[in-house]
Amino acid sequence: MAAVAVMTVGSPVGGQSAPEVPTGFHAAALVSGPEIAGLNGIVATDDERLLIARGAGATGDSMLVEHDLVTGSTTPLITGLPLAHPDRMLIGAGGSLLGNDLILADHNSNEVSDCCDGRVFRIDLGTLDVTAIATGYPGGGGVGDPFGVAQANGGPFGSDLYVIDFQGASLLPPILYRVFDDGTTEPLVVDNPLWTTTASPKDIAFDPSGSYGGDLFVADEGAADVVWRVTPGGDVSVFAAFARPTAIAFGPGGAFGDALYVLDHVGAESTLYTLTPDGVASVFATGLRSVTADVPDLAFSPTGETLFVAIADEIVAISASSHFRRGDCNGDDSFDIADAVALLSTLFSGGDLPDCDDACDTNDDGGIDISDAVFALSSLFSGGVSPAAPFVECGADPTPDTLGCHAFTGCP
Repeated sequence: MAAVAVMTVGSPVGGQSAPEVPTGFHAAALVSGPEIAGLNGIVATDDERLLIARGAGATGDSMLVEHDLVTGSTTPLITGLPLAHPDRMLIGAGGSLLGNDLILADHNSNEVSDCCDGRVFRIDLGTLDVTAIATGYPGGGGVGDPFGVAQANGGPFGSDLYVIDFQGASLLPPILYRVFDDGTTEPLVVDNPLWTTTASPKDIAFDPSGSYGGDLFVADEGAADVVWRVTPGGDVSVFAAFARPTAIAFGPGGAFGDALYVLDHVGAESTLYTLTPDGVASVFATGLRSVTADVPDLAFSPTGETLFVAIADEIVAISASSHFRRGDCNGDDSFDIADAVALLSTLFSGGDLPDCDDACDTNDDGGIDISDAVFALSSLFSGGVSPAAPFVECGADPTPDTLGCHAFTGCP
């Protein structure tokens, strides 16, 4: 069953045109503006929320912000300390250390010192209680700049938390370390000759499918400007070179495949690439915002149907879209009263929605609500206008919005 996501139709921001994406996908600005400015990390939750980590530079206050994908509202959850420079996040996949809570790296939490007091926090999203579960730079006095976090998928890496500490302006080189379930730590990559003090590795992602050897990958926007490959034994090698790779994420399967996605910045805009298992890059999306002093992020929705691209003060949603026929909400190859009934049942009686949100968006306003049922009934019985294309013939959605169409059996 596809989720009912009532979201605002996106539009170009800052005078830029909409990003260009492959056929079968569409992109639109989901949310933008000062309420999310200075973002350094995003993560999507199972209950239709985007959590956004904002640094202190943009507004004077660091924040953990929630954007509701159903209502479109944006709400601060935590403001100020212990968060000072919150960065990458994940939702824990179990274990006594992580549970299913939010795990957030803050590269300088400022509570003990105004420099390098970085920690990794566990945040209960029900109570918003914050607990420190790791500090920066194990073996270096706990002083460091933890930025990226990832939980391993099993196998030689185990299922533990891994943290990349980029060390900022420190005289120490970056370190990649493991945090065991009992809270103890173990360096995986430290004093590696490839990771000098000019390196700035900040984002990490595990290969979940095994197509990339089951290894860990690291985006380094420092002097090297590469994506590194790290084996379970701590061996480091260059996987692919870019202009300024700032964020990486593995595809969840489905329309996005299981490729490694890399957000790269050069000139006045950012480009999203995919990398094959042998390191060959292909352009996936162009025309994305330019990178400022903040560090952009990528996050897939739990359903795997949407990729969120967060840059500066804007989040763009890129969604996969099958061919469909607008108005045929129940997917039975016809547009009739049964479609309005199916939609009303979904909205108000707990009925199932077919796997194509776009087909149920009868009035093409980028959301799914009672107005779509009213539009359908008017079109069928009161001489109202017909649904917008694609209506008579199957096709992709020509209108930029954040809805998708996971599958539609009535179209090839």
